[in-house]
Amino acid sequence: MKRRFLTIANPISGTASKNRLGDFVVRCFNELKMKNELLFTGGGGDARRFAEEAVASGSVDAILVIGGDGTVNEVASALCGSDVRMGIIPSGSGNGLARHLGLPLDPVEAFKVTLNGHSIACDYATANGKPFFCTFGVGFDARVSHAFSKCKRRGKFAYLRVIIHESKSYKPQKYRVSTPDCNFSREALILAVCNSSQYGNNAYIAPHASLTDGLLDITVVNTGNPLDLARNSIELFTGFIKNNRRFETLRATTLTIESEKQMEGHLDGEPVMFPQKIEIECHPKSLNVYCAGEPEFKPILTPITGTLQEIQAALSKQF
Repeated sequence: MKRRFLTIANPISGTASKNRLGDFVVRCFNELKMKNELLFTGGGGDARRFAEEAVASGSVDAILVIGGDGTVNEVASALCGSDVRMGIIPSGSGNGLARHLGLPLDPVEAFKVTLNGHSIACDYATANGKPFFCTFGVGFDARVSHAFSKCKRRGKFAYLRVIIHESKSYKPQKYRVSTPDCNFSREALILAVCNSSQYGNNAYIAPHASLTDGLLDITVVNTGNPLDLARNSIELFTGFIKNNRRFETLRATTLTIESEKQMEGHLDGEPVMFPQKIEIECHPKSLNVYCAGEPEFKPILTPITGTLQEIQAALSKQF
């Protein structure tokens, strides 16, 4: 039986227009004689509302998302616990979840993955009830997310400029962390809780995280000097962070983070303000996602493969 699709596209995600991409998807569905409706978002919350309405009406079997991690987060939040599957054509700046799932960055190839129909049941997590599917963080990465959200320019170079600017004045904060197995306090540069392996753009904050193990990977990046920061950055993109003494890692199903003041945070890269206490919980196998499989992570090799795919996708869009 042919599947019924809804396609939700964010026209301003990433750095390029999605109008032609949306037209391409509609044309493909028409050629395959498959039912599909295309909706463009006009602002924050639209993607989740479109998805919630589709699930409530029972009118679709799957929702295809054209956008970045923010749009994916909205749609996925509406699909958790339902039988409706999600497909992704990664078109944002970071595309963290799509990269973890082994999805091609080339739109045509990503579309083929969805049509092939293979899906897995993924975990997701909540921070004070707010869902995330890739990463949650407090600390420097959250400060960068808040600053980047105010920038008019998008893309890697704009993000890098924000990182350099914020690193000059950022002061680490002290956190108290409680899990079912341990309690500790740290003055940390970054405290990340990860459902998937990376922030996006091949920045692997939790290289060996899995979407299907029912556990959250917690990465604590301790403070250091400017040379440590440079080394941290290199190992973030090569997958060797476990060899860095500034990084601590552990796994848990739930955890609590406390601080003496409100915390700047992010959920899948989207900035959020949190109170002095944050309760985080993993929800196993609650989201069905089309994918090419969860590839095994290999330091250096996996990041290089991701970079080559990115170059190939960029060339494909040009020609």
